[in-house]
Amino acid sequence: MEKADFPEVELHISEYSLSLSNRNIINDSCMKGAFLVYNAISCLGKADIMGHWLFTDAYADSQDTGKLLFGGCGLLTKDGITKPAYYAVEFLNRLYRRILRIHPQYLITRSERGSIRIICHNMKKLNYYYYVTEEDSLQIKDIPTVMENREFLMLHFRFTQIKDGVYRIKQNRLNRSCGSVQDNWGKLNRESDLTMREMEYLKNISTSAITIREDEAKNGVLEFDISMEPDEICYIHVLIK
Repeated sequence: MEKADFPEVELHISEYSLSLSNRNIINDSCMKGAFLVYNAISCLGKADIMGHWLFTDAYADSQDTGKLLFGGCGLLTKDGITKPAYYAVEFLNRLYRRILRIHPQYLITRSERGSIRIICHNMKKLNYYYYVTEEDSLQIKDIPTVMENREFLMLHFRFTQIKDGVYRIKQNRLNRSCGSVQDNWGKLNRESDLTMREMEYLKNISTSAITIREDEAKNGVLEFDISMEPDEICYIHVLIK
């Protein structure tokens, strides 16, 4: 745009997603959530607005979508259950406007009153097997084989020049062990004909896990660690008690 002497205007990415196909099981996985966080951080300063395509799988519902999950690009399933991608967008929207630090695997923001909000991820890149396979032929069991590695990630956060005292550290986490509708559906044998009670149960457990702990800042320093599973996303809110 600069080379073409295009007028200086805002750049909006209106159809932002992982795949062209609405039949790609990666869209239902934790990897999609981590992908959205990773790319949102990467695009800071390059795009003014990023609009995810699309909101719900109901848009792509058709005669071949009898299953609960079919690889749609939506943030919600066709039945309104939140996917990992939904929480990626929600966590990003919770951040403050003031940015303290940008890192490939996390973004730290701060309010004027000193409260800190962080988003981090442990996205695993897709390997060559993924790119030589037809999107709609991938199976859920193939997900581990299309990841470059399955290593955990340890992040260490150290904040200086802050007020001494006790701080609450609130975490919202989404990974294969907690909150992933795709993995929770697997625990129900991936049944397509779930009862209303079973659907309500699946909806209730497919949400981010919340933990709250306290740490003390001494001599103006607060430190803590976060261990993350492969393709996990985590939102952290740090505030003084």
